Amino acid sequence: LLSKITNYTLAKRINMFLEKSKMNLADRYVTYNSYFTNEDKNLLYSNEFMNDINNTNSYRIARNKFQESKAIDPRDQALYFDLISWLPDSQLVKVDIASMSASLEARSPFLDQDMIELAAKIPFDLKVRGGEFKYILKKAVEKIVPKENLYRKKMGFSIPLDRWFTGKLNKYTSSKLLSRKAFLRKTFNRDYIKKMLNTHSEKSDFGPKLWSLLTLEMWAEKYFD
Repeated sequence: LLSKITNYTLAKRINMFLEKSKMNLADRYVTYNSYFTNEDKNLLYSNEFMNDINNTNSYRIARNKFQESKAIDPRDQALYFDLISWLPDSQLVKVDIASMSASLEARSPFLDQDMIELAAKIPFDLKVRGGEFKYILKKAVEKIVPKENLYRKKMGFSIPLDRWFTGKLNKYTSSKLLSRKAFLRKTFNRDYIKKMLNTHSEKSDFGPKLWSLLTLEMWAEKYFD
């Protein structure tokens, strides 16, 4: 109710949290870690593309992987899903691209098989405790890593998509995604894309969605068109 009578971002986030808390953990995980939920895809995908993928359900895939982990703690199930999906499909790819562009061979010592197997046996309460992530790892290296480095606030690599898509990038994206010559024109619903472009603002942020569609279109044009 609060989110409906105010425009405060905090109120909207609280409302979103309460709504998602009704979902099982696997489904909730997907909604927090994907640009497009199943509900979004129903609006975005064309009927032709929906038939081609045979109504593939991202939520069902996540549920199956959570169960496949055989972990008792659902939080460890989420870590397993991260290990086999987000890590190799996103994070390691970025490191590989960045390092190889400078002719470097990067290694991830924490992904040593013995290390991973050991970490999988550690109770989750020793991985996150009192809101502190990587608790047991930080405790193990406190004497060799300065605390100002070890406990500093986490810093991401985000880019200001909310602002970018309120300016020239919005027009450029429109020229690419809404073009009759767009490679993905038969894959996505043009009306839904147009709605996102027209209603985007810093408060109604479709930046990540539009960015992913733009980069996908440019990649498809370069390698398949």
